[in-house]
Amino acid sequence: GGGRKVVPEPPIGGVPMGLSSNQHALNVAKANVVVQVKLRGTDETMRSPMDRMSMEEEQLDSWAVESFAYQSYDGHPDGVTCIHVAHDTLISGGRDRLVRVWHLKERKCRAQLEGHTSNIRCLDLARGLLVSGGEATVRIWDVGSTWRQSGTLVGHNHFVSALSLDEDLRLVTASWDRTLRVWHLPDDGSSAQSIATLGGHTSSILSLDRAADRAVSGSLSGEVYMWNLLTEQLTMRAHTAEGMAVNALVWERNVLFCAADMDVLIIDTGTGRKIETLKGHTDVITSIVVSMPWVLTGSRDASIKVWSTRSWRCVRTMSAPGVRCLNLISAERLLLVGLDSGEIQWWKQGRDSELLAPLAAPSPKPRMNLA
Repeated sequence: GGGRKVVPEPPIGGVPMGLSSNQHALNVAKANVVVQVKLRGTDETMRSPMDRMSMEEEQLDSWAVESFAYQSYDGHPDGVTCIHVAHDTLISGGRDRLVRVWHLKERKCRAQLEGHTSNIRCLDLARGLLVSGGEATVRIWDVGSTWRQSGTLVGHNHFVSALSLDEDLRLVTASWDRTLRVWHLPDDGSSAQSIATLGGHTSSILSLDRAADRAVSGSLSGEVYMWNLLTEQLTMRAHTAEGMAVNALVWERNVLFCAADMDVLIIDTGTGRKIETLKGHTDVITSIVVSMPWVLTGSRDASIKVWSTRSWRCVRTMSAPGVRCLNLISAERLLLVGLDSGEIQWWKQGRDSELLAPLAAPSPKPRMNLA
């Protein structure tokens, strides 16, 4: 159950059904014109790689040069795998199969959610519902005072590696079973059936991002696919060089930032073509966050790098051992870092003693045992 299998459209370069070759060529040409205009940018936060700023021209600020105060706290004993932030709440997942809910200001563990049978790999939150993925089953939690499990989503037959939930409670999940599934969650967070299954990847899907009714997914073998969630069609295909795994990706404006092994590939969403490659890490990149004009990447090479989308160069490298995940709160000037060691690091621009107050150790209560 759970929706029909989708036969992908032809890759870019082919002619979609229902369009003449002339009309398709015109559409592609229009898309390319739009891309070139947008890449130059009107707010100077992103420049085309063909029109990049020089080192002398670019004025560095914010994440590129300002000092940080940071502290490390125990998060999950076997490693932190994902972090999600909403308002005053931080939610973390770990290899210990637990989801932990923290109060950001008070630095206290509000709840510890049990039930998963595998590492937590992904989290998202919308309209009072938290969804978490690890094993093939997605779990739904009511984020009210009880933090109870309200439902499960069954359909994938391998690990759920990534997911995205929007304010309309439309959920997209990605899995090692090589498929994406689309769900519409009930308002009460009860169990539901998937309404579509999107197939086409030839290897495990590792990463996912969304923009409105589109989704983009990256795979173990280096495939980067874009999907129209309304028509359930594959609309763009791209591939990394030498089939490098896409461990993380972010869709920003009309470009994709793809973590392909040790490099960041910049892909034009209109054409599927690579427009730039950012090199500098010496081990696998595990996470990417974007706050224009800055792109931050975390890697197993014990570093976080800051890249500029104006000059397309690395402007800063910071030490952080075994980075597994990043989350950025731009308004609070706060960077959250999940480490393989199990620590959660809180990086704050400048010094703010109130924000960097000690984090209370996780309490065994409240605990939800809902296997």
